[in-house]
Amino acid sequence: MDALKAIGIVLVVLGHAVDGSRLHDLIYSFHMPLFFFAAGCVFPGERSGAGFRALFRQRIQVHVRYYVWFSLIGIAYFMLVKHLGPDRRALDELLVNRSISLLTASASFSWPGLAPEVTVWPVALWFFPALVWCLSAWALVLRCRVPVLAGMALGVWSIGWWVLEAGGLPWSLDAAALAFPFVVVGGIFQRGALLVPPPSQAVRAVALAVLCSGLALIWHLSAALLPFTPRALELLRLFGFAAVVMPLAVLLAGMRWAPWSARIVHTLSRSALLVFPFHIIVFSIVDNLVRRLHGLEHGLAYGEPAGVVLRVGVSFLVLVPAHALWFGRRAARCAPAA
Repeated sequence: MDALKAIGIVLVVLGHAVDGSRLHDLIYSFHMPLFFFAAGCVFPGERSGAGFRALFRQRIQVHVRYYVWFSLIGIAYFMLVKHLGPDRRALDELLVNRSISLLTASASFSWPGLAPEVTVWPVALWFFPALVWCLSAWALVLRCRVPVLAGMALGVWSIGWWVLEAGGLPWSLDAAALAFPFVVVGGIFQRGALLVPPPSQAVRAVALAVLCSGLALIWHLSAALLPFTPRALELLRLFGFAAVVMPLAVLLAGMRWAPWSARIVHTLSRSALLVFPFHIIVFSIVDNLVRRLHGLEHGLAYGEPAGVVLRVGVSFLVLVPAHALWFGRRAARCAPAA
């Protein structure tokens, strides 16, 4: 799934750089289902021989730590910019709002009676608590006698919950309910080894045709149906998952990569952990610097072609090495002494 995650993280950063465009709508129709599908594919499940507690400690709890650490970094930057920037917000107000955002862990939920600015920031951090819910539910499902059927039942439950419009819930539980079916499908792929052996050329040709047709239809819908209602957007994501993510997974299954391209794909896939939440901060820093480049600020503005290339390029040039440095040192510390 390295290639799938590498493509996904490039699309995430690109999608944020072209916010408000049809390309943004196209990418957002399938990029989050892609990541949850990949998470289900790589989750070891009962094949690892570990019980639920061991799986939770080894493969799920780590996402809670990432959420807390990444949130604290985001909170520190947010408070610095809002206090020292043009807004000149009071530190005590910022501290209260950001502390509540850390506890709610949601991009859509705010405590009643409080300021609306208590959703998580960077907003992409909602992914981590949602992933914790999804993987925890899937790990429990795998203990059932008929795990696939139980998983699909929970997937139907999650879609039904969305249909009832439960609204925003703390700790991204609403987002997890919507995402869980994609984890289930990824888990089915992993359990059944549905792409082993690799698909034939005929199957790949059909997958490519479906992928191109799906992208073309979503591109058309992004112009014909704007603005999307929340329910229409979720339906579009279900379609994007079926028409884009699944054919893409088939195309990439068993694909042979040259050594240099395999290293790039692996590096992008691994660095997604850091790029996903922190590229928003890089964008913010670039925006503040661009405003000071008199004569160039319009050409490098948000959404302009040169501005898109600048923000996407700087994000990867900064965060990919940062990920390698951070986790390389951590791996060295954790390595047993000779």
